[in-house]
Formats: sequence, structure tokens, C-alpha cells
Amino acid sequence: MRKSLVAVLLPASLAVSTAAAAAVAPVFTRAAARPGDRVGVVQRVRIGPLQGHSGIAVYLIPLSRAPSQPFDGPPPPSLARHRLGELVAGRHGSWHLWFHVPAVRPGAYTTLVWCRPCGGSTYPHGSVFAGGLLADDGVLDVRR
Repeated sequence: MRKSLVAVLLPASLAVSTAAAAAVAPVFTRAAARPGDRVGVVQRVRIGPLQGHSGIAVYLIPLSRAPSQPFDGPPPPSLARHRLGELVAGRHGSWHLWFHVPAVRPGAYTTLVWCRPCGGSTYPHGSVFAGGLLADDGVLDVRR
């Protein structure tokens, strides 16, 4: 009886973990851009029937300065210099934000997400659902 319970629960728990990893929040719509270019940050996995402002602020930070783990509270001023805006939820459960790349030095950049609805925590790489792991398309190469 116990073996059959484990055989059922283990695949179910792996499916939940995989679904959470697949729900990695915002990624860039392009891999490279120059200052002034228009770029999107989107949530590709449907979250739900939310509409309007999400309460999730997105910041652009150098990849080299990205924290290794989520932390409580808003980002410190040293990481909050380039606030891109707030994700907006569409009627089909997608979230998006369009911005113009600020005048930053060339290099690799990622997002930092302050998720007020998630208890006010800040997540590196925008990965609210992946515990701080870098998502595919989670890096923007800023060029001159």
C-alpha cells in the first residue's frame, strides 16, 4: 500500500515542481538592444484572469549585481535606479510591460522584480515562481 502511495505522490510532486519552473515570470522579448530601443518584459505562461495593474514592479539591473536569492522588502536604492514600471495583466492572463532601454553601460542585464502581492518580496531575474533561478530569455544584452 505504501509503495503505491509513493508511486502516485512522487510523479504528482514532480509535475507541480515542473509547472512552477515553467511559470518563471517575466522575460525579455528580445536578446539585445541599444539604449533608447523599445523592449518588452512579458510573462509567457498564463497566470489567470487578472486584469489591470499587478502590483509587480520591474527593475533593470546588471546581471553581475543580481542577488542570488529572493529577499524580503523592496530593492535597495543601489538596485532600484532603473525602475521600468509595473507589469500589467491582460484579459487572457498574460502580463506585460514595454519600456525604452535607459542609458546604461553596455553589458548583460536582467530584471529584479518587487512583488508586493507576494508578501512584498524581491526576486532576482524576475523569477517569482522559480526561487531566483535565471529564466530562459532572462538576460538583455545592451550594446552601444
